[in-house]
Amino acid sequence: FGGVNHAIFLDAVTTQYNIGNDTTISAEEKSRLNLEFSKNYMTQPIEYYKFNPECRIFDTFTGEWETIEVTPYTARAGATLAFSGKTFYAVQGELKPGVRTPVTIKGEIKYEK
Repeated sequence: FGGVNHAIFLDAVTTQYNIGNDTTISAEEKSRLNLEFSKNYMTQPIEYYKFNPECRIFDTFTGEWETIEVTPYTARAGATLAFSGKTFYAVQGELKPGVRTPVTIKGEIKYEK
C-alpha cells in the first residue's frame, strides 16, 4: 500500500543532510535553516507529497509486482498491515508527514488463476 514519493522524500532528506554537513555556516545558521526548511516542508497540503495511491501485490511464483487498485485510500506512509486468514487490515498511516489518519481499511485476498 502507498508509500512516500521517492523524489520528494529524498530531496527533503538530502536538503537537511546538506544543511547539517555544511562546514561554511555556523551551528546557529544550521539550526535556523533547518527550522525554516521544516516549517515549509511540514505545512504543505497533502497533495504536495504525492504519496503513492497504488495497491500492489507481489507474485512469489512469477517474481513480479502487479497493481491491483489505485485509490487515494491507500496513499499512506507507515501504515501497518495485519492479516487474519485471507482478510487484511491496513491500519492508519500518514496522510502527509506528521499527520496520521485514524482510518483502517479492511480487504480480502482472492486468488484467481
